[in-house]
Amino acid sequence: MNFKTFKERMVVIHDMLDSQDRVADFIHGELAPDDHKPCVTFGWPMVKAYIEMLSEAVGDDGEWINYWLWDSDRGRSKTAGWTHEGLNGKMQQMKTLKDLWNAIHYNRSIE
Repeated sequence: MNFKTFKERMVVIHDMLDSQDRVADFIHGELAPDDHKPCVTFGWPMVKAYIEMLSEAVGDDGEWINYWLWDSDRGRSKTAGWTHEGLNGKMQQMKTLKDLWNAIHYNRSIE
């Protein structure tokens, strides 16, 4: 899979998560403003299966896609990054899908 196709596939996940956020915002703002923002989980089995298939297709053995989506909040976290012993501990940013692509493919490039 090339980067263009990977980016197209990741946009599908991003759009689904944005839709869930909008539903949660609506529920919180209109239906339950005095309560905590709900966790909207419709479609999770499909999203999980899609991520697993995409990870396998691009050889994401380090589970970087899951890291980027959840731990780094789709690259929005100030600490989003990665390193490898071949980089002598130097952190690499992981803000964009291209950064994510590079992290996934770094190990193969040095072997």
